[in-house]
Amino acid sequence: MENTSTQPVLKKSIARQLVVSIVLFSSCITLITTAIQISIDYRHDINSIQHKFIQIEESYLSSIRSSLWSYDHTQTKTILQGIVSLRDIEFVQVMKGRQEIASVGQPVTNNALHWNKSIFHAYEGQNVYLGEVKASASLDGVYARLWTKVWVILLGNGVKTFAVSIFIFLLFRYLVTRHLHTLAHHVNTNLLAKDAPTLKLDRAVSKSREDELDTVVNAINTMQTQLNDLFLDLQEKEQRFKDFAEASSDWFWEMNDKLEFTYISPGYHEITGDDPNFYIGKKRNFVTTESTYEKKWAEHQDRLDRHKPFRDFTYHLKKTDGTGLTVRVNGIPKFNKKGVFTGYRGSASDISNLEHLEDQVRRSQKMEAVGQLTGGIAHDFNNVLGIIMGNLELIQRSVSGDEQIPAFAAAAYKGARRGADLNKKLLGFSRKSTHKEQRISINDFILGIEDLITKSLTVSIHTTTTLAENLWPVSIDPGDLEDVILNLSLNARDAMPHGGELIIETCNKVLDDNYVQLNPQATAGEYVMLSVSDTGHGMSTDIKDRVLEPFFTTKEESKGTGLGLSMVYGFVQRSSGHIAIYSEVGHGSSFQIYLPRAEKLNASKSTSETTPHLPRGVETILVVDDEEALTDIAVSQLQDLGYSTLTAQNSAQALTIIKENPNINLLFSDVIMPGELDGYQLALAVHKAYPALKVLLTSGFTKKREEIINKDHSLHTNLLSKPYNQSELAAAIRKALDQAD
Repeated sequence: MENTSTQPVLKKSIARQLVVSIVLFSSCITLITTAIQISIDYRHDINSIQHKFIQIEESYLSSIRSSLWSYDHTQTKTILQGIVSLRDIEFVQVMKGRQEIASVGQPVTNNALHWNKSIFHAYEGQNVYLGEVKASASLDGVYARLWTKVWVILLGNGVKTFAVSIFIFLLFRYLVTRHLHTLAHHVNTNLLAKDAPTLKLDRAVSKSREDELDTVVNAINTMQTQLNDLFLDLQEKEQRFKDFAEASSDWFWEMNDKLEFTYISPGYHEITGDDPNFYIGKKRNFVTTESTYEKKWAEHQDRLDRHKPFRDFTYHLKKTDGTGLTVRVNGIPKFNKKGVFTGYRGSASDISNLEHLEDQVRRSQKMEAVGQLTGGIAHDFNNVLGIIMGNLELIQRSVSGDEQIPAFAAAAYKGARRGADLNKKLLGFSRKSTHKEQRISINDFILGIEDLITKSLTVSIHTTTTLAENLWPVSIDPGDLEDVILNLSLNARDAMPHGGELIIETCNKVLDDNYVQLNPQATAGEYVMLSVSDTGHGMSTDIKDRVLEPFFTTKEESKGTGLGLSMVYGFVQRSSGHIAIYSEVGHGSSFQIYLPRAEKLNASKSTSETTPHLPRGVETILVVDDEEALTDIAVSQLQDLGYSTLTAQNSAQALTIIKENPNINLLFSDVIMPGELDGYQLALAVHKAYPALKVLLTSGFTKKREEIINKDHSLHTNLLSKPYNQSELAAAIRKALDQAD
């Protein structure tokens, strides 16, 4: 069908050019034929005048001769008047010498033809001269008639040419131009459109009488089919390569020949929260931190200077908020057609989580290697100590009469016994000591040694135990568990020289696959968590990473062996458990030990059975956490529950996002964060400015600990302890949202 939409205004349409060409050609032909016709008519009129002169000679000259011979001048004038009546004859005169006999008309000097004839009369054998007849014919009449004829010819041909041109224009428009507009519109709008209609023209179709337009239509339809197939194939390939690229990297970048960023894809903002446009025009070293090795960067810069491709270059990226992440980039150089270097193009990936996991694996392997080493040494050392202690006992029994020798032997035996005790701890760390597992309730066990724990501490330390109801049983060595709790309590005492709070808690926990991804040394399943927390000075990241190593201690020499926490680690490993340490300088520490439930259940089955019944929602939640991996997990779990999410990495970002997004329903924030405001301060600021906004806090420290050290805050009542699974998160989020203001 013909497209009825407004056709484009064309400055040079084919129909218009055709009409103009016809008009110009017709005009030229008309001018040429008119010139020929006028030339012929002009010659005809001149010949007509010549014939008039002959007519005068043949018809009027004898009459004039007779009137002159008889001196009848009146008759002569009458004859002259008859001559002047002829067309184009303007003046006739009879002269005899210089004397005018008769004349009629006005003399003509310009644009005239002249004729004259002498008159003789035969008398008595002689020709008597009677005079001379002169006639003048004016060409003005000839010219006037010719101009009239020119205008008539031009006007007639102009009307004819205009009529023919209009007819040809309309005919061409109907037969050709309107179909060309349809062809152009179809090509512009439907050529690559999905499920585009077949091109058809608004005219009768005759397969037996196809013309050029039919040929064009068939060619366009064939081309459209081929292009659509090709376009779909290209789309599929483009999507395939796009999926490959996005799956293998987090964002893309491009540099000019000065190695300045000219493009950074939106994926950068999704990963870092920074505006990519901020870095346009800046070089890569602008976004690196001081932790990038100088030698490594120099080698990378050398490849850039030599315009060489590079892969897996790793550096620490500095974000605008001062925090950083580890990035791995790949890049290839760009050259124009002349081979001139124009810059780099490549991809980048955030490998902070991978680096964190690799560090954990390295520490785990290191602990395993140290355990094997210390186990071997301790085993041999046990034999040596056995020999020494046995011989010391023999000396004590066999020596008599000398009081000093038994005393020396007793002192030596005491030292050897102390060495054996240390060796026992080493064997425990290396999993080579024997132990007897029993099915026990940790709650009952803690209540049984509560007095022992209290007596081991100073009076300035207050102990609180919070034991969960219906706690699952565990299968462990009770003696080892007692050593663990006492060691952790004594460490807490040393971390609080001026007093504080010691909080011992238990609860049932399910560690899911998300937690295992961040902690590869753990295994998904059901656990009993034993938490020992303090309000002491806390630990830095470096100390926290080494605190479980044998012989590592921050205490003064002779005040600690560095084996207490390594023994705790050995107990956890022997029990097939997992230990997590949460500590912040100035905020205390929390050691959380996960011991497998005695009756092994299929954790994944339990999780899958409860997932469909998890409380869900459609509200918008702002997730605030400086740990990007934990943020990603929370966002994934919340979106799976139907919620919309926004993210921030610190309190300043959170306040900005809340200000720009009034539709946020709940703030879900970590407690310990870098910046001016921690989680509690952020929650109070938000509650003051936006009273209707609900708040849920989360912390690696336990809820009971937060209640004790934040007695002035009511916010600890809504606190979700880390680690949490999706079931716990869903329940806590729904409870916070449904809570009355």
